[in-house]
Amino acid sequence: MPSVSATTTATRRTAGVSPSPTGVPNQVAFTEPAISSLNIPDILTGKTPYEHIPVTRQIYHIIRALYIFVVAECPLFWGWLFMGGRNDRADVEGPFYISGAPNLQIADGKAILASREDFEANPPYLLSLRILSPSGEPMPYAKLDFWQATSSGLYFNSKYRLRGVFQADTPDDAEYKNVERLTTQIYVTRRNETKDMEADFVNYVRHVRFQNMIHSLATSAFYPPMSSRAYAGFAKKYAFPPISPTSLDALKSIEWWNTVLAQRFPRGEQLQVLCGGETMIKLNNKT
Repeated sequence: MPSVSATTTATRRTAGVSPSPTGVPNQVAFTEPAISSLNIPDILTGKTPYEHIPVTRQIYHIIRALYIFVVAECPLFWGWLFMGGRNDRADVEGPFYISGAPNLQIADGKAILASREDFEANPPYLLSLRILSPSGEPMPYAKLDFWQATSSGLYFNSKYRLRGVFQADTPDDAEYKNVERLTTQIYVTRRNETKDMEADFVNYVRHVRFQNMIHSLATSAFYPPMSSRAYAGFAKKYAFPPISPTSLDALKSIEWWNTVLAQRFPRGEQLQVLCGGETMIKLNNKT
């Protein structure tokens, strides 16, 4: 999966940017914050190293993952009695979640989940998320805890790399309580084909959740790809269809993110959003 720089909002618009997925915002005009006002964490620009995850916490989460698998997400019941049967977008947590990830929010409803180093290996992807309440209204200040695999399917388990927390934005005077926590998964696949999902090892404990695949689109920088060998290989491997030139809000959002990457991640090769996608997730009431 490409690296992600994400802008996330749970309201009229939600977007997220990280290495390689690009999010396509809803067709609603909005004003982006001044780039000079963004709070970019030093771990993303390489000024400070990623925090290492304590060994005791790693051991705790190994034990926790076993408990989640056997009890909370028991394969015999998850798909019909537990969350898998109550929410179409739910997915099993899997063994790679680790608590304590850093806050990677850079502005209201916006976050960057990958570092300069990650972006150089995998092109920036803009992910737009729309988080809804059980009644279908925008979910104010929805908190997201995000852990991402590399394009090779690997997770960083000894440090908080490609892991972060952030919040969606909110409409005026919005308030909603009593919602249930949801674990889901977002798949970015080659050519937007579902066959890549069939190789996921979690399919042994639940049916393939095809609805969790995001439909990715490529920006103008994708064809032809940038000069970077890594980017060229990515473009050939994933071959996403282009974003429509009539998607004006999406194109404006991508242009803004490209300016962020140019001004706040200046050293080395110029970074550009190459692709992205959008998805909507509806939460459940607590039972």
